[in-house]
Amino acid sequence: MTRLLLTSSLLALAALSRAGAQPGAPKQPAPAFIEVRLPANAELTLDGYQTKQRGPVRRFLTPSLDPSYKYSYEMVATWADKDGKPQKQMRDVDVRAGETQRVVFGMADKGPLKDKEKPKDTLSGVVQDTKTKAETQRKTAAYQKHMDEGRLALGTKRYDEAIKSFTAAQSVLPGDKTAQDFLQEAQKARTEAANAAAALRQRAAEKQRAADLAKVLGDGRTALAAKNLDGAAKAFKAAAALAPQDPSVARALEDLRQAQKIAQAEADAQQKRQTQYQALMSRGKAALTAKRYDDAVKAFNDAATLMPGDRAAQDLAAQAQQARTAAKTVQADEQKRLADFNRLMKDGAAAAQSRRYADAQKAYADALKLFPNDALAQQGQRQAQAGLETPRQEEQKRLADFNRFIQQAQNALQARRYAEAQKAYGDALKLVPNDAAAQRGLQEATRALDASRPPPAPPKPPQPPKLDPQILYQNAMQNAATLEKQQKFAEALQAYQDALKHRPNDAKATQGVRNADFNNRLAEGQKHLQARRFAEAVREFEAALRIMPGNQTATNLLNQAKKGKN
Repeated sequence: MTRLLLTSSLLALAALSRAGAQPGAPKQPAPAFIEVRLPANAELTLDGYQTKQRGPVRRFLTPSLDPSYKYSYEMVATWADKDGKPQKQMRDVDVRAGETQRVVFGMADKGPLKDKEKPKDTLSGVVQDTKTKAETQRKTAAYQKHMDEGRLALGTKRYDEAIKSFTAAQSVLPGDKTAQDFLQEAQKARTEAANAAAALRQRAAEKQRAADLAKVLGDGRTALAAKNLDGAAKAFKAAAALAPQDPSVARALEDLRQAQKIAQAEADAQQKRQTQYQALMSRGKAALTAKRYDDAVKAFNDAATLMPGDRAAQDLAAQAQQARTAAKTVQADEQKRLADFNRLMKDGAAAAQSRRYADAQKAYADALKLFPNDALAQQGQRQAQAGLETPRQEEQKRLADFNRFIQQAQNALQARRYAEAQKAYGDALKLVPNDAAAQRGLQEATRALDASRPPPAPPKPPQPPKLDPQILYQNAMQNAATLEKQQKFAEALQAYQDALKHRPNDAKATQGVRNADFNNRLAEGQKHLQARRFAEAVREFEAALRIMPGNQTATNLLNQAKKGKN
């Protein structure tokens, strides 16, 4: 008898051997049932396959068996007896379709089991209760139903349903040849149908690809004509993905490369213009910030010429022009304000000198309206205020002395002591310089004195009146400070030098000369540097450093000029 091994995937008995047909056997394929009784702790193998059931009674259902054959398998049970001694027994079991076989290991047949002795587990859902053969009939009916449904689905080309039905039939009767043949036929038909559908889809895809290629090439050409190079590149890339070897795609890509080359050249030129434009704009903004309005106007106009229609350059050029006009107006106003201030300061000093303190106070107050924080004007105003507050007794004494000199002069004039009269009138005028009566008396005494003398020699030319050096010094220092604020360093230098003429060796004026000379050299050097007259710039910056050695700004500018010169 030939043995066939039990497959692990079925988890049921499948060992069989061919034999002759037996009388009384079922006419239709049916499974066989095997009941095994053995010690509860025994291990059981079927044709070498280790089963998983446990317990004293274990039941198995074979696959559907051909009633024309007798099937056989080998069972081996191993266990330990109550003394712990290993035991092993082997049985060869023959089965037929629809029959039940009982096998016993290590004990006598005890008859039917009680419910509590029945096994609680199944072998992968295949082992079933074998008390009745109705299960066999149920499986046979289920098998026939699946086969009928599968053949119907196969005939109507519903291949997935047919495969599902034939697979279900094999699950009911594993190893059934008819179900297996029909299953293979359905799988083959499904494969052929799928291949035909794939071929049809391929032809449709090729047709669609040709249409897509024409569309993306058209889109790319349209984008290329509109100089939308990114759009053209995207479209031609899609065309190359559809048909890499198509000549029209190659021509399109070549046209794109030429257009990109031209666009790149235009972009490079535009970038160069943009760089020049940005440099001009930066130069103009720097000049505008530094209040070099002529330079700012020129830079912004050059930028607008380089980028016609650029609103930013046009607006900044207009702003610089307005600022230049306003600066000129402010400069003129400032010059007038300074001239008025110096005039008022002079008037205030003269009035204070003549003890006309009210006039002096008004002049200084008007000067402070022009320059509210000017220290000299504030000091003059305080002095004028103090002069207004001179005690009444001092004024009365002055008037009394004045009247006394007038009386002395009149007495001397009547006694023809003209020189004494002249001196007395002069002393009176020192007390009240503008008194008309004293002035007339002085003139009369002088004429009388001159008439009483021999004809005098021709008079010498009158000396110009001397101005107070203190006032001249203060005016020069104030003027110099104002010119420095206006960055007119050359004029400020001259003003400080004038101040030194009125007060030689003055520390403030000397320091002012030094600062103004240094700033003037620095400003002139920067003008030469901007005009690229590097040799002149080097000369000015070196002169500045001789005035203020080690100055970082002058050092940096000198280095820039030297680099430009080299």
